[in-house]
Amino acid sequence: MANNTGKKKPLINCHAHIFTGDYVPPLLGKGILPPLISWVAHLKVFIWVMRYIVMPIRWPDPNRGTVVDKITYQIKQLRKWLYDKYTFFPIVPRIAEVIQFMLVLPTLFIVLCWFDKKLRLGDYPKLQSVNGFLELLETVTLNLLPELLHQIIFILIVLFFLKVTRNLAYSILRKIVKLPGKFNRALFVRYLQMAEFAKYKNQFDILDRLKDQYPTGTQFVVLPMDMKFMKAGGLVARPKEYKNELKDLRGGDVEGYGPYSKNRLLLNKQNYLLQMEKLRDLKETRGDEIHPFVFLHPQRLRQDQKNTANNPKQLKPYFDFNITEEGKVELKDCWLKRYLEPEDSKLKFSGFKIYPALGYYPFDIELLPLWKYAVDHKIPIMTHCTTGTIFYRGWKKRSWNRHPVYYMGNSATKKLRLSATRSRNYQRYFTHPLNFLCLLHPELFQQLLNNYHVDKNVTQEQKQNLIKLFGEPWATEGLKNNLSELKICFGHYGGLAEWKKYLVADRNPHSNQLFKRPAFGSALAHKVDSSELSWYNARAAWEEMDWYTMITSLMLQYPNVYADISYMLHDESIFPLLKQTLGHNRGEVKTTPPHLSHVKLDLPKHPLGSRILYGTDFYMVRSHKTEKDLLGQTQALLSEEEFDLIARSNPKSYLNIS
Repeated sequence: MANNTGKKKPLINCHAHIFTGDYVPPLLGKGILPPLISWVAHLKVFIWVMRYIVMPIRWPDPNRGTVVDKITYQIKQLRKWLYDKYTFFPIVPRIAEVIQFMLVLPTLFIVLCWFDKKLRLGDYPKLQSVNGFLELLETVTLNLLPELLHQIIFILIVLFFLKVTRNLAYSILRKIVKLPGKFNRALFVRYLQMAEFAKYKNQFDILDRLKDQYPTGTQFVVLPMDMKFMKAGGLVARPKEYKNELKDLRGGDVEGYGPYSKNRLLLNKQNYLLQMEKLRDLKETRGDEIHPFVFLHPQRLRQDQKNTANNPKQLKPYFDFNITEEGKVELKDCWLKRYLEPEDSKLKFSGFKIYPALGYYPFDIELLPLWKYAVDHKIPIMTHCTTGTIFYRGWKKRSWNRHPVYYMGNSATKKLRLSATRSRNYQRYFTHPLNFLCLLHPELFQQLLNNYHVDKNVTQEQKQNLIKLFGEPWATEGLKNNLSELKICFGHYGGLAEWKKYLVADRNPHSNQLFKRPAFGSALAHKVDSSELSWYNARAAWEEMDWYTMITSLMLQYPNVYADISYMLHDESIFPLLKQTLGHNRGEVKTTPPHLSHVKLDLPKHPLGSRILYGTDFYMVRSHKTEKDLLGQTQALLSEEEFDLIARSNPKSYLNIS
C-alpha cells in the first residue's frame, strides 16, 4: 500500500479501540443468555479455550508468548524437521495422516455419545459395510476412556496437538453464529473478537497490528472503555500488560506515588486508571500517531466523590474542580488534569468518550461541569450511538420509566413514558440522539437545569455549582452560559439498522424532512418555523423518527456536531447514501429558523459533508472485514475528494489540529 505522498494531510482513523481483554468484564452474556448459561459462558473461560485449544498462537520467535506458545512452537519445529528429513519416504506423511484420522474418529464418537448415551454405531444399517471396524472403535474407546474426565482430557489433548481437529471445532463454533436471535449472534461474534485479541497482552501490540494495515504516517483516535459499572462481573486488579509489578507513575516523580506508597497499592486495584496510564505511555512513545480520549462515566465520578469524602488521604480524585468568577471550570489536582493539562503538552489527551448504553444519560448532572470545560477548551466528545452487546447488565431502575426532560404532550403534565422492561432494551433510550438536544438547545437545557434545581436528590453544592456555571435556571432572560457550541461526534452515525430504516421509510413523514427542508432538516422538538417548543413533536420524533434523519438534522442545525461511519462501513450498501450525504445541498436559504437564533451558523462554512468522519471501530469490526479491506473498499467506493474530506480534512477540524 502506498504511503501518504505529496502535500496531503495525514489519514486519520477517528474511531479505534486497542484495550485488551483484561479491561472487559467476564459476564457479557448476562442479560442476553439465560441466567445459568450466562454464568457458564464466562468470557475468560471462552478466551482460554479459544486461545490455547481451538486456535493456539504459533509465534515465529520461540522466546515470545506463554509456555503453551513455546511448546506449540517446538512441536511445529520438530514436525518440520521430521518432514524435511524423511520426505524421500512418501509413506511417512501417509502414516501420519492415518494416525490423525484414527484419533479424530474416537473424538467425534465421544462427543456424539455425550448427546446420545445409547448411541451404538453398529445399529445403523447404512454402516454395515464397516460394522466390524465401528464395533472395534466403540469397544476400544469405551474401554480405554470409560470416565467423563478421561474423555475430556483426551479431547483436549487431541485438540491441542491436531490442527485438523481444531479447524473442525472452530468451523462448528462459527456455525453457532447462525442461531436465531440477533443479540445471541452479536454476542458470540463479540466473544470471538475478544478471543482473537486475547493473544495480545498489551495495548502496544494491538496498536501495531492496527497501524501495520495503513499507510505510514496514519494517525488514530484511540477510545478507551470503563466497564466497571456495567454489572457484568468484576475486572482483574492487575492487567497482564503490567506483568509482575505495577509501573510507577512517571518513575515516582508524582508526590504520594512512590514504590511502597499506599496510593500506589490503591492504584493497583483501579483497572480503568491502569488502562489510561498505558495510553499515556503510548502517547509518550508514539506522539502524534495516536490521539487518546478520556472515558467518562458518572458513576465513577459519584463514587470518586464519596471515597474522597470518607478518606481524603487515599488515591487522588478522578475529577476535581473550582469554578472561576467568569463561570469557567478550573481543574484541581486530579487524574483528568493529568491527562488534559499535563506539564508536557505532547502528552495531552485529545477528547472525551462516553458510552450512554452503560446506564446513564449524556446530560447526567455529574457530566455538566465537564461539558462546560469542553466548550471553553473546544474539546471534542465522542459518544457511542447505536445499539449492541455492550450495555448496562444490572436491574432496571424505577426512575427509568420516564424521560427526565421530554413530556408526553403539549400539556406538559406527564414526562415521556419509556416502556422497555429489560436493561438491554433501555440502552436505546440512553443512547438516543435526541438526548443531546437537551444539551445543545438553550431552552431545553434551561428546562433540564430547572429539573435538577427542584430535584431532592441533588445536593445544595451541586445546585450552586450549576448556577455559577450557567446562571439561574428560573431567569426569564435565559441562561448566562449554555452548551450550544458543544463539539459532539455521534459514533457509528446511528448504526446500520437506522440507515436502512431511513431508506425503506418512504411513507414516514419524519424520514422525508431532509428532502422537504434540506437547509436544516427536521425541527425535532420545535414547531416548524417557530421558536416555540412542541412536546408533541418531540415525542413523535423520539418514537418514530429514524436516527439517520435525527443526527443529520442536528448536524445541519449545529456547526459543531459530527458523525463517524465506524463499524457500519463494512456494509457496501451504505455508500450510495453516504455519497448523497457528503454532497448534501442545503438549497437556497433566506432566513434561519427562529428556534436556531442562538446558533452561530455560517452556512457556506458549515456544509453537512464537512462533519462526517472516517472511522472503522477496530477491532470490533474485524468479524466482518480487516482494516486494509475496509480502507481499500472505502477508497474504491468514494471519490478521492470524498475520501480525503472524511479521512484527512474533517478529522483535523474535529481534533483541533492546525
